[in-house]
Amino acid sequence: MVVLEDITYDALIYTLLALILMVCLSKRETLINMFWNMIQPPQSLDEYQRYERELRSAAAGYAQYSMLANYDLYRMRYKYGTMSRFHKNIGGALGYPKKLDTLAETIEANALITTQISAMFGKLSDKFSPTSKPSPQALERIRDVLKQFVREWSSEGASERQQTFPYIFAILEKIPIEARITTTVVVPGSGLGRLAWEIAQMGFPTLSNENSSYMNLAFRFLTSRTQTLQTNQHVIHPFSYWFSHQRSNSSLFREVRFPDVLPTLSPSSFLQHAETDFLNLEGEYDYVITHFFIDTSNNIISTIQKIHSLLKPGGTWINVGPLLWMTGAQSTMEMSLDEILQLSEMMGFTVHESSRQTIDSEYTRNELAMIRWIYEAEFWVATKGQD
Repeated sequence: MVVLEDITYDALIYTLLALILMVCLSKRETLINMFWNMIQPPQSLDEYQRYERELRSAAAGYAQYSMLANYDLYRMRYKYGTMSRFHKNIGGALGYPKKLDTLAETIEANALITTQISAMFGKLSDKFSPTSKPSPQALERIRDVLKQFVREWSSEGASERQQTFPYIFAILEKIPIEARITTTVVVPGSGLGRLAWEIAQMGFPTLSNENSSYMNLAFRFLTSRTQTLQTNQHVIHPFSYWFSHQRSNSSLFREVRFPDVLPTLSPSSFLQHAETDFLNLEGEYDYVITHFFIDTSNNIISTIQKIHSLLKPGGTWINVGPLLWMTGAQSTMEMSLDEILQLSEMMGFTVHESSRQTIDSEYTRNELAMIRWIYEAEFWVATKGQD
C-alpha cells in the first residue's frame, strides 16, 4: 500500500492527537488500534514497485493529454476535410470549423490541469519522464477523471451527490457525536474522495481507499497544500470532447470550476487515504461503506469476503450502487442482485430487509445534455455476526 507524501506530517499530528485522547478517554486500546489501522505501510516491495509503475504510466498519460486529445481532434478535422466543397461551405456558414477551434482551446485549458497533475508524480520520482508511454486507455481515463471532478468537487455535482449520499449519512448520524471518535470507517473505491471526506467531516476517523493510479494522482493534486489553495480555483471543460446529445455549443464547451469546498488531509478532518487494491487492506473497522463499488470487482466473492474480514464483530456494511459489471472478460462471476444478497448471507452477514431501498441515481452526468442514464441503485445495510 502506498500512503500519500502529505500524510507524514499528518501522521505526527495524529500521534499527538491520539495521545491526548488516550488521556481524555477510557478506550485507550481502541484508539491505538484505530490509529495504526489508519496508517498502513506498503504490503511488500513488489507491491510498491508495481504501483509505482502504474503511477508512472498514469502520470505520462496526464502529461500527454494534450497530444492524445489533439489526435482525436485531428481525425475530426480530417473527416470534415473529406466533405465536398459545397458541404464544407455550408459547414463553414454554420460555424463548424470555429467549433473545432473552440474544442482545441478547451483541450489546452484542460491540459493546464492535467500537466499539474502529472507533476505531482514527477516530484516524487526521479524515474519519471513525461514522454513515458501511457496506457492505451489513457485519454478515456483522464476524461473520466475530469467528469469526476464535476461529480465530486463542484457545485454542479451537488444534486448528483444528493441522490445517494444522504442515505449513507442517515445511518451514520444515528451514532452519538461523542462516540464517533472511536468509530472507524473505510470507503473502498473512493474515487476522488468526496464521500469519505464528508464522513470524516462528521467526526469519524475515515480511510479512503482507491486503486486507480489516475484517480490517486488527481486526488493528490486536489488535496495538495501547494496546488489547490482556494475554492473554485481550477477550471475545466469536462464535456467538450463528446459532441453527441448536446443542445448547444455553449453547454458543450462550458467551464466548470472546482473544488466547491477545500479538501485537505488534515487532523481536523480525520481523513487518511490508502493507494492500494482493496483486497490488500488490513485492520478492523466499524463500518465499510461501498458506494458504486462492488460491481467493479474482478471477484465478487473475494470482495465480500474482504468486507467481512475488515469489519469488527458486529460491524456494519452499508452498500449503495448498481450492478454494472465493468470488468468484462476479467470478471470471474457476474451476479444478479439476488445472488449477491444470498452470497452476503453465506459470508456471514445479516442483510436487514427493512433497510433495503432502490434509489434512482446518476453517475458523472452532463446535466445540460439531451440524455440521461438512470441507475436503479440498490441500498442496504448488513451486519457482521458477533462471533
